[in-house]
Amino acid sequence: MQRLENAKVEYEQGLLEVIKQEVGCDYLSDLHAAYSFMSMRRVLPKIDFHRYSLAECQDALQYICAQSIKISDQSQAKAYLQEFSDNFNVKAPKA
Repeated sequence: MQRLENAKVEYEQGLLEVIKQEVGCDYLSDLHAAYSFMSMRRVLPKIDFHRYSLAECQDALQYICAQSIKISDQSQAKAYLQEFSDNFNVKAPKA
């Protein structure tokens, strides 16, 4: 009988989950909050979008940006999300 010691199976996290964790959100829905876009600007350069399928990148874009987006590759997905978060205007509340 074969004995397996310290067997470990690692499951790769999905792109949305990685972005959520890097931004510091508790829930995926928090990625729609203004503070998330400010943090997203900082963390996106660290994430390798090429580790994920084109379909997963497109799904992440559509979820975060709340619009239908067509992309041709992972680099375009990252650039689109970076531009989207850079252009997200956060207005200070009126006093």
